[in-house]
Amino acid sequence: MPLTNVGGTAQIDQNKGSDGIIAQSVGGGGGNGGVNVTAGISIASLPSAGQTNNNNSGAVLVGVGGFGGTGGNAGSVEVDIAAGSTIRAHGTGKSGVIAQSLGGGGGNGGLNVSGGIVSDSSLIVGVGGLGGNAGTAEDVTVTARADITVTTDPEDIETPTDSDFETKLREVLSDQVVDLASNQLDSFGLRDLFVDLGLFNEDKPDTDGSAGLLAQSIGGGGGNGGLNVSGQLNYQASENGNGQTDLSIVAGLGGHGGTGADAGDVSVTSTGDITTQGYASRGIFAQSIGGGGTGGINVTAVGTQNSSPIGIGVGGFGANGGNAGNVTVARGTATLAAGQIRTDGIGAVGLEASSIGGGGGNAGVNAVLGVTRTTGAQSDGGSAGDRRTPVNAGVDASVITNFNAVLDELEGNNSTPAAGGGTQTNAVAIAIGGGAGSAGMAGRWMWTTSAPSPR
Repeated sequence: MPLTNVGGTAQIDQNKGSDGIIAQSVGGGGGNGGVNVTAGISIASLPSAGQTNNNNSGAVLVGVGGFGGTGGNAGSVEVDIAAGSTIRAHGTGKSGVIAQSLGGGGGNGGLNVSGGIVSDSSLIVGVGGLGGNAGTAEDVTVTARADITVTTDPEDIETPTDSDFETKLREVLSDQVVDLASNQLDSFGLRDLFVDLGLFNEDKPDTDGSAGLLAQSIGGGGGNGGLNVSGQLNYQASENGNGQTDLSIVAGLGGHGGTGADAGDVSVTSTGDITTQGYASRGIFAQSIGGGGTGGINVTAVGTQNSSPIGIGVGGFGANGGNAGNVTVARGTATLAAGQIRTDGIGAVGLEASSIGGGGGNAGVNAVLGVTRTTGAQSDGGSAGDRRTPVNAGVDASVITNFNAVLDELEGNNSTPAAGGGTQTNAVAIAIGGGAGSAGMAGRWMWTTSAPSPR
């Protein structure tokens, strides 16, 4: 029970409820990767009248988001409760026995933003930080030879008293039914006395979601891949000769998600009666759950004038989920009877045993956009080649239709590039959606009941 030390006296707060026994091994979570912002401006001066432009400027920007840290591994947990024991607990979400091995989650990959404003050729590369891998969970073993009760009534939990008078009063009134809502208590000034002694409680906690015996091994979830945003704006028209245009390349890769960790085996051997009350309560709840994988997101954009933009985007790949272990529940032994499991509440379950593999990470979201305005060189050269159709994997067809419509409006014609010396490529957009991670494998679950051997 929650205890408060007041003037050297331990006072019990029954309103908050209490678990019976808690045994846990918990791995620490990995730290999140740091945010990175990379930016640059490169503007080349144009030649004066009568001068030639023999120098070209260029810009190279590379940005990588910080990597998420690896989650810590949890150790094994063993609980052995001697025969003849009695465990009582009460309160929302409270349990008679809790035994858990919980792997730490991987840290999230850091955000990366890379961008530049340039006048000539450029190369901008951005990579979202990778999510950290999760920590594993180990085996959980519980042997409980005890009667376990999780109740809504804190009166069932014995409380210490400070005098023989209080003890005697408790014995006298133990079988009495007293309505605290009645004004009779107030008329005698007994309401506060009874509440202070812990004999009655005006605000009794319920036990929704409680369990008589809870045993879990849960692998940590992988950290999310970092979001990457890469962009570039070409500031002015190219002055390169020979009818050539500057090349603007922007590449973005969404951070890969961290791998979900494996969970260990769960074994429960139980004898004695188990009683629970409350919505969705469970007598015995045994689980092994593999950690889930995650994915990343990428956004790439480029806008140019008199340049050939190439936008490349790859969504972060989803990581694999962790495997779950085997779950075994045995009620009764060769020498001790199984006893009964009683539950009282909507959605309550006597015994639930599950082995659940972690889900694979989602394929990373990827968005790529490239726009250029090409006027062409003023010469008597041949006409330019036909517009090059972008390669688009993972991009909706409506996006490409709108993309081409923008180019048509900028060129002032219907899908025919402007005339000029040399061949011009308006834009190339390459978009690749990230691959989804594989789901983890589930283990097997088994439960048995035994009766004492005849003598």
